[in-house]
Amino acid sequence: LKFETADHRGTFLSPFPTPFWLSRRVTISKVLWAASVGEIEPCGVAQDSMKEAMTRLSDFSYLSVRDEHSLNFIRRGSPELARRVEIVPDPTWLYWPRILFDTPMKYMRTDGVANSYHNLIAHLMRGHRVIRVDDHRPKTLELAQDFQVEAWDESRIARQCLERKEAAWNYLRKVVGSALDESVEISCEDAKV
Repeated sequence: LKFETADHRGTFLSPFPTPFWLSRRVTISKVLWAASVGEIEPCGVAQDSMKEAMTRLSDFSYLSVRDEHSLNFIRRGSPELARRVEIVPDPTWLYWPRILFDTPMKYMRTDGVANSYHNLIAHLMRGHRVIRVDDHRPKTLELAQDFQVEAWDESRIARQCLERKEAAWNYLRKVVGSALDESVEISCEDAKV
């Protein structure tokens, strides 16, 4: 859900609304899954844009974010809407342990320095000790805190990874299950995400 603001600019950022802020004219069932607003602060968003953002989110069937910062962003825009928001794991967790084997090591930092949210997830999934987190974006710091990376305990980390994976699958089961007829059975382990 990131977008460009006066205080938040970047090469890949576009002004609000980006394509992820679906128009209310889109009448299919809409799901917001583990979204993030990145570092955007509500006070840096124009009042009319914040109002339009909350209007666009209001007709989503399911609302979920991956971090407290994104939940607080929505809470500032609409406390009522925020009551519908769940915090769920990033869909990346669904691919564990595949990510351990499918991602070539040459694309991974293995020196124990996590320099992005997904790099931190990869370290955790691979059981690599995290020595330092260089990325100071809210969702990365929150994940590092949740996993207590300063007090590394391999068995605890492995257990937490499994819990995140199960929570991600549970959210997918709930969303997909509600969209399907009750008589249709789905195996999420075989589902393509």
